[in-house]
Amino acid sequence: MTKEDLKKIMTKEDLKKLKNKFFNYTDSFIKNTVNPGPFILKQDHTLRVCKEILYLGKELCLSKEQMLLAETTALLHDIGRFRQFKEYNTFLDQISEDHAALGLREIEKKNMLAFCTNDEKELIKNSIKFHNAAD
Repeated sequence: MTKEDLKKIMTKEDLKKLKNKFFNYTDSFIKNTVNPGPFILKQDHTLRVCKEILYLGKELCLSKEQMLLAETTALLHDIGRFRQFKEYNTFLDQISEDHAALGLREIEKKNMLAFCTNDEKELIKNSIKFHNAAD
């Protein structure tokens, strides 16, 4: 981590803004469809994962900074599912495309990690990239 990165480490306020972006993004799928059920299901799943990661982080005695990174990763881990279902009408990666890769493209397109240092971005993106990998 560079000295410049140390000055910009993620804050609680950054996470709050990201949560607003997340809800604006996911709500756009919910509001612009005849069948919002699958999108609501994935939004609810994400919120449960965020709750669980906070519990696990507390049990593991993670630092404040580590907790912010963990919650950010939990919040974005399935962001690709929304575009996946809209484009392919399925959550099955094997008949559509890898939702993690799709999510990473959406994160870049929407510049969702602009507030992060390069090291934070790398950690978050790798966590998302491999969260559904068998190996």
